Amino acid sequence: MGRAGLFLLVLPSCGGSDDVSCSYEVSGVEAACADYTFSGDSQGQDVTTLEQTACTSGGGTVVGSCSTANTLGACSLSISTGSATISAVEQEYAVGGRTAAEAEAACTAQNGVNGITATWSAH
Repeated sequence: MGRAGLFLLVLPSCGGSDDVSCSYEVSGVEAACADYTFSGDSQGQDVTTLEQTACTSGGGTVVGSCSTANTLGACSLSISTGSATISAVEQEYAVGGRTAAEAEAACTAQNGVNGITATWSAH
C-alpha cells in the first residue's frame, strides 16, 4: 500500500515512545497493516497520540497489532531527522489479485523519497 504520506505526517511532531499499529482496508478487506515505532528525543511531545491521529486521518484504523499471517511480505521503512527516528514495518496482504511482486515494487519505489529508507522482505 505504501503509507509514506502517513509516515511523513508523523515525523515533524516527534515525541513519546509507544508503538502504534494501523490497519488499512480496501473495499472492506485489510490490504496492509503497519507497526510504527519511534526512537530518539521526544521533545516533550506525545507521539502515540500524533501517530494515532495520523493513522485515522490517513484512512486507517488503529489496531492492537498487525498480523503476519498470509502476507505477501513486509516493507520496512525508516526516516530520521536530528536525533529522532520513525520506523514502520508494513505487512502487505494479497487483496484483489495483488501479487508479491507488485507489493515489493510499491515498497522499493519509496526508497530514497524524502529521505525514506525502504526495504522489502518476502514471506
